[in-house]
Amino acid sequence: MSARHVLGLRPLLPLVPEPDARLKGTVFHAILAAFADSAFADSAITRQRLLDIADEEFRKDVPWPAIRSHWRGHLERIADWLVSEEVALRAGIKDRKTEVSGELRLDATGLTISGKADRIDRLSSGDLAIYDYKTGSIPSEPQILHFDRQLLIEAVMAERGAFEGVSETPVRSVAHISIGRSPKRKAIRLEGSFETATVHAELTELLKKFLDPGTGYISRRAMERMRFQGDYDHLARFGEWDASATTRPQPVK
Repeated sequence: MSARHVLGLRPLLPLVPEPDARLKGTVFHAILAAFADSAFADSAITRQRLLDIADEEFRKDVPWPAIRSHWRGHLERIADWLVSEEVALRAGIKDRKTEVSGELRLDATGLTISGKADRIDRLSSGDLAIYDYKTGSIPSEPQILHFDRQLLIEAVMAERGAFEGVSETPVRSVAHISIGRSPKRKAIRLEGSFETATVHAELTELLKKFLDPGTGYISRRAMERMRFQGDYDHLARFGEWDASATTRPQPVK
């Protein structure tokens, strides 16, 4: 966290661009944003329109013919589901924003958080629904509780008018939309630990802890999976120590 966000260090991009998972996510998000915008502007929501939009994005950002064909094949397999899903979502909304950026200042910390929502719909009732597209699997409730708070934080931001062009409004629902091999939409119930007031309070408390000089920026903190190498492990000299080692705090003067 400190290497990336405090020191501003980033891994270098490969000299030769590669069609990795990050690029796939970026391209598919752009396709779905353009399709949602098109569907909202015109009642004709069709499979062919989706594929035409995809072809344009592929021509622009995916120069590898084999990868372009592979990704288009995947989109063709789930296109009917995406069209029916868009029809269902379109029926209950009166406005829609895609790829919308926002900032929220947390006064108790003096910090500002920023983010981008894949899609925010204003429902016929006036409330908001927020969606996050996933090219991978949808996180489980325990994963959301401990590791994947993005969508919940977006709800906190939206209720406080943090997103551009979206007024301060209650959020009725949030959901992940998987566009993997088995596409589906899965909502998160905004209750209990997932209530926006609770999420806001816990986020504020967490940031306060990191602002405390007595809180260290620990390498490999709260790792969901231990089998992957981190981008900053070499800076932390990971390998000379591991997670089973006894922690011996030392004051730094």
